Amino acid sequence: MKNIEEYFNSFYRGAKSPELKTMRYFMKKYNNFDKTMKFIHIAGTNGKGSCTEIISNILIKQGYTVGKFISPHLIKYNERISINKRNISDEEILELINELQPLVEEYKKGEKENVTFFEFITILALIYFYRNKVDFVILETGLGGLYDCTNVITSPLVSVITSIGYDHMNILGKTLKEIAYQKAGIIKENSHTVIFKQEPEVDKVFIDECKKKNNILRIVQKEDISNYSFYENYQYFDYKNIKNICLNLKGKVQIKNACLSIETIKIINSYGYNIDIKSGGQIYFR
Repeated sequence: MKNIEEYFNSFYRGAKSPELKTMRYFMKKYNNFDKTMKFIHIAGTNGKGSCTEIISNILIKQGYTVGKFISPHLIKYNERISINKRNISDEEILELINELQPLVEEYKKGEKENVTFFEFITILALIYFYRNKVDFVILETGLGGLYDCTNVITSPLVSVITSIGYDHMNILGKTLKEIAYQKAGIIKENSHTVIFKQEPEVDKVFIDECKKKNNILRIVQKEDISNYSFYENYQYFDYKNIKNICLNLKGKVQIKNACLSIETIKIINSYGYNIDIKSGGQIYFR
């Protein structure tokens, strides 16, 4: 295989039944290695990208090796998969394509079912992160959560759910409650989840799902944010007992994403890590 783009474009792009059978097939072929990895799983309508960047930057700054899986890409497919801000190379992609291609054909023949591009790129990314022994993987969902390919992982350290809005209504549902239910699919047994307080009907979906799965839920509330100011392209604010937070992302909505990220780091620290989000008395998210 020589042309990456041509191969990726050859994948099935149509709709499949909502399930994770294909992903589980491939993970089983690789002995379900995801169980040994540490994931931060992020779903939501808006804010996934910002949370991914903020959290990964904090972890990298603390000296950790961080795998990041995002979608879509702007120019090249390689942008979707990176480790410490270095995109996977063409050579590395080709090597994994050559390894996985026979399994794709085996699956299509045995299961009488196509493999989608997103299924393929997700399993490729997970193998890449595993073999490079990253400390953490920040995994963005592509669509929804419950049946998203990334939801093949079973034990994330924390699930982050950003703001919920009307997106992909033909697939995820016609109401915010229905869409929230799909996003809530990334909430796992005996884990942690962080959300920002929204409409009561949306919050109830996440609260109920966390109770059902013995999952510890943290809810960021706007009342926890104070002393806001804006100066020279930086936003400044306090969050709970953390003072003088400095954020260089524009738009007040990014403050919510920063607070979600702070809570995520607190949750990671509850596992025994000692990640310091402060720098010179302030918190910088760059």
